[in-house]
Amino acid sequence: MAIQSNLDPWDEIRAGRADEAGANIYWLYSGIQKNDLKLIAITLKAIIKHEQWRKWRWIGQEFECKSLRECLLRKPPNGVGADINILKRLVYDDKEALDKLDEALRNPHGSNQYTFNVEQERYNIPLQKAPGGTSIEKALRRLRADSRPIAKELHGKVLAGELSAHRAAILAGYRRQMTILEQIQKLWKKLDADGRKAHLEWTSRQCATCGREGHWITENRHDVPQGSYCDACMNEHAL
Repeated sequence: MAIQSNLDPWDEIRAGRADEAGANIYWLYSGIQKNDLKLIAITLKAIIKHEQWRKWRWIGQEFECKSLRECLLRKPPNGVGADINILKRLVYDDKEALDKLDEALRNPHGSNQYTFNVEQERYNIPLQKAPGGTSIEKALRRLRADSRPIAKELHGKVLAGELSAHRAAILAGYRRQMTILEQIQKLWKKLDADGRKAHLEWTSRQCATCGREGHWITENRHDVPQGSYCDACMNEHAL
């Protein structure tokens, strides 16, 4: 039995056929179906904060789950029937929702598989690997686990949108700030053949005065013609 899409949660609550938890479960399902990012973020945070995935009432029936993961994965009306990876992408811009979701879905037991039974059907769901690399989830997870006051402050600033997760990880000492050369090298790897060719032409232009090649052309000088002289000429001659 699927969740009906034309119900008004407030009418269901007033009629005694639903409670607040059931309404939020329904709204989360509806938000995912409609790609309503604001509705998804609001209801997901409420469901996690108040642990409404444990037990809820909807369309006059009682439902319950042992975990948020089970609630998200079970098919309606026993759950939301969401793809967790897609759900993470949908709340990616809401750092608080992403942080709460990642925290709630952490696997404390180290198992690679999550198993539960629903109406004689057995669900074996592979658990997501711990976030790695420079992902936002990894930075948020480390900040949450760090007991230092500076980490708590940085974590709060990321959730408030005042700081990027990557910058917070650098300030907390988890990541190293790349040098300008390293940034250039990283960007170089992303260029296609045309981009690399254009970049080489830009950096190896011939100087109009000395004929040298391979020098950066002096730019942003109000006293000389733009792009006319290389840095070597500017250093050697008084123009």
